[in-house]
Amino acid sequence: MFAVALRSSWRRLRLPRPAAGRIAAYSDQPPKTWSGAGLRRPSPHPTPSQILQDEVDAMLAEQEEEDEEGYSLEEGEEGEEDSDLAEGQRQDDEDLGYVERRADLREPITNKAPSYRLHCQSTRTNTINTFTDPNGVIIAWFSGGSCGFRKRNRSTYEAGYQCAIRMFQKISMTAEAKKAAADAKKVVDEPLTIDLFVKGFGQGRDALLKALATAQGDDVRPRIVSITDRTPLKIGGTRAKKRKRR
Repeated sequence: MFAVALRSSWRRLRLPRPAAGRIAAYSDQPPKTWSGAGLRRPSPHPTPSQILQDEVDAMLAEQEEEDEEGYSLEEGEEGEEDSDLAEGQRQDDEDLGYVERRADLREPITNKAPSYRLHCQSTRTNTINTFTDPNGVIIAWFSGGSCGFRKRNRSTYEAGYQCAIRMFQKISMTAEAKKAAADAKKVVDEPLTIDLFVKGFGQGRDALLKALATAQGDDVRPRIVSITDRTPLKIGGTRAKKRKRR
């Protein structure tokens, strides 16, 4: 009923039907033809996509023409001036001894053996030294308690020094065993290198570093390739716990 009433009201008003040419001027689709009216003449107005395509074609054509003609006389003169400046700068660098050296990328890259690790954790109550292989497997460890010190004596300078000396002996034994194993397999033995990591502000830290400078650390000192401080520093944060009375 509603459709019949709408159709009758349309006929009663006799509104003009929209022209197909006006629709085609603002659309990329071809003009629609009404049933029974036959084919209509295409609109003379270009579509937005056709206008954009014409602009792109014109820009490409201009670019091709510029490439074919080459640089103009002024551009050629500027290029010559730039080349003269570059040549003069290069000559000045050669006179001053600044010769550019290019690395040969075809040189083979040598893979170095991974380093062993020596960790020194020094606190107010104890000193713990740990020696591991490149994979992190513990080989040996020494602390103030394992060296014979008890209670407060575990945090003293002497306890840290004894831990360092025993650790140096263990490192020397590990290097000798590694070399013997390489000789047995008849392979080239790469030197044992160590990465030193220190943590904390106890006396054992200073004891380890000073023990390296003595005659007992002559075998270990050339093996150390890096020293890293892993002591965490507190910046701001929550309120610290009340310290004990001493």
